Amino acid sequence: MLEIFAIISLCRVNKNNAIKNGRRPGGFIALTIILWVVFELIGTVAGYIILGSDNGYLAVMLIALPCAALGGLISFLITKNVSPGNYVDPSMIHRPVVTVGPNGTPVYQDPNVPAYMYQQVPVQPVQPVMQQGAGPVTGTRYCKYCGAPNKSTSKFCESCGQNIG
Repeated sequence: MLEIFAIISLCRVNKNNAIKNGRRPGGFIALTIILWVVFELIGTVAGYIILGSDNGYLAVMLIALPCAALGGLISFLITKNVSPGNYVDPSMIHRPVVTVGPNGTPVYQDPNVPAYMYQQVPVQPVQPVMQQGAGPVTGTRYCKYCGAPNKSTSKFCESCGQNIG
């Protein structure tokens, strides 16, 4: 019974790690269960080979359960270190219809599009606001959407997040 609770809790941990890494959790939950069961079977066979069948089931399980935990550890490490993906858990998506962006422009959001794909509505380019008598700063790019100064190597505006190329 305790083994079942251990598998369930490990599956929950691996599910959360998969979602945190932007991956769908189903395959990682299946991997956890499969590795646990396979390593437990390998441990059981190894226990019978090492101890013999006359030592009883409990002695064999003392070898099988650490092997099962090893399978669980391997599944945990795989899930924890998987490369990032782009999956977003549907329960974590908040979808208001219209919000106001950082530069005061409305951001329209389609309820059928995941939150990570929302984009701001294009606005008319704005001329950079400079102080009286001051010329543009060398090595600075100005955002054509909000007019904020950015580093010359920036691809996105540090103020509004628009692509400045």
